[in-house]
Order: sequence, then C-alpha cells, then structure tokens
Amino acid sequence: MNKPSLKAINPIHQAKVNRALLHLIKHNEANDLWNKYDSEGDIKNMRTQENICNRRFDKYEEIASELPQREVKNIETSKFY
Repeated sequence: MNKPSLKAINPIHQAKVNRALLHLIKHNEANDLWNKYDSEGDIKNMRTQENICNRRFDKYEEIASELPQREVKNIETSKFY
C-alpha cells in the first residue's frame, strides 16, 4: 500500500506535514466507519468510532498548530481534508 503524501511548501516542515496528514486520514476513516454504523443503528461501535475520530482530529490540530499557516492551508486545500 502506498502512503498518501503531500509535498510541504518548505522541506523543513515535511515530517510534521506527513504526521498531520496521517492523523487526518485516520480521522476520515473513523468518520466513514461512524457514518456506516450510524446508518446501521449500531450505537456501541458508533461511540467507539466517535472517540477515535475525536482523538485523531485533536492530534491533527495539535500538530497543525506547530506548522506555519501556509502549510496548514496547503493541507486544508488538499484532497485529504
């Protein structure tokens, strides 16, 4: 499996961009599962995915807060956001 990647504007920030992107993708996957469980009415798994979703997005925001605005904007305008 290929790792999704997004080229950082400044190469110095590439590692943090990769980490932020990883957490964002994991958040999106958990959100998709949450939607699936919601449509099936599976409350227990919905709660589990909601917790995962919240933790991943919090981690994404934590990493994004360490990046310059232009790098965050680059992530937010990508296909991964």
